[in-house]
Amino acid sequence: MLDKLADRTIDMAVIRGNIPPKQFEIQSLCPDQVMFVVSSRHPLAGREALSMAEIADIPLILPGPGSTTRAYVTDRFREAGQIPRIAMEFNSTEHTKKAVGANLGAGIISRWVIGDELKSGALVELQVEGFPLIREYQLVRRKGSPSSPALSRFLATLDEVRPSLHLD
Repeated sequence: MLDKLADRTIDMAVIRGNIPPKQFEIQSLCPDQVMFVVSSRHPLAGREALSMAEIADIPLILPGPGSTTRAYVTDRFREAGQIPRIAMEFNSTEHTKKAVGANLGAGIISRWVIGDELKSGALVELQVEGFPLIREYQLVRRKGSPSSPALSRFLATLDEVRPSLHLD
């Protein structure tokens, strides 16, 4: 995405992670929480204050290799002296959500993606040490780049809805 911004293929991107500030204007957009979740039918549903050791033996459904979320999760296991039991890997959050909903294991999923399932009780957040992972989404533009009328209107609309994007 940064390459597309730099070569003017796109005018703006929503990105999380480290962005070189010399070339780009960076504006905070909203936080996101990545959390361990299980089906409401899972034996750990409702348990509180789980350690990494307590969840090391349950089947985990993780993002594929190269994912920053996966790296964070595996780092937390390594720091706790544990090896996670990775049962499945998906590059699709929707697939992860469906596998967790089918009670095939615990998943690591963004709150943005599973808000409805958490509200309905179909999925349950596990209270695991070191989680949820809070990450920030950012709006990124080339420095000094003029705004088209469409982008200006988008940014104005975003300013109107930004308060509703923050997690409660």
